[in-house]
Amino acid sequence: SGCFFHCERQPPPSDKAKQLISDDGQFTLDCRKVLDEIFCRADLDGDGKMSRIDFNYYQAVVGDEECDDDTWGIMKENFEMTTEEKLSRKGFFDLHMETVKDEQGNGVEDLWETLKAFGYNRNLELVNACCFDFDVYCEDLRPELEVSGFETIGAREESAIIEAIHRHGSSAQVKSNPPGIVFHKLEIQTRTTLAIEYKTVRSLVLGQKGGGGVTVCVDCSGSANCISHQKNLSHTTLVLPQQTKIVHHLLPGNPKKSAKPKWTVTVVKK
Repeated sequence: SGCFFHCERQPPPSDKAKQLISDDGQFTLDCRKVLDEIFCRADLDGDGKMSRIDFNYYQAVVGDEECDDDTWGIMKENFEMTTEEKLSRKGFFDLHMETVKDEQGNGVEDLWETLKAFGYNRNLELVNACCFDFDVYCEDLRPELEVSGFETIGAREESAIIEAIHRHGSSAQVKSNPPGIVFHKLEIQTRTTLAIEYKTVRSLVLGQKGGGGVTVCVDCSGSANCISHQKNLSHTTLVLPQQTKIVHHLLPGNPKKSAKPKWTVTVVKK
């Protein structure tokens, strides 16, 4: 998909957090920008208005209950609506200003909780969400899309990545005993993927202990500005005969700086 993840940056101390409300009691420019982004994200059909379906999505993200008839009636009575009875952008802003001024609530802190639910930290950076748009083209029907889930990588996805590594990556034979160990590397704009292949035929190594596999350590701790999907930059794994196994997906620790990956490959002696 081209999406990638990075380590969550630590939020700034509360005394250095961005201001949400200016001295005159209005939203700051930074806060207005974030609220406008949230409005656009909740506007699922992109018509510039928030329908009841859109508002249900907003409610689900911030953790509230579904918008029932009474709640939507209150919204229509107290906040600006369009002629189609959809919440306008101004009404959306007024809703959050009402939250800040609510004497029975926690004021600005309640607004911070809303921003956090949509993935923003106290510096108003989007660190826990990844926004994207996509278009669907079809004929003679009106498609309906729904989220089926977000899962960790499965066997099919890993197989596709390994196929891409073999087709588009580079490889080098590892000088080792036993022989037949191949190191693979695939570099794209945002990621470097490292993999190990063991080409030895299984039937020739059935007499070895441990099921005939070979244990390999790929150490990337000498890299600069790199993080891995593994817990550590030095990772040891067992590779079976005729198997290719992904060892590291390396990403920039700081997306604003270039990454300089380095690695060493060592066969662990039994």
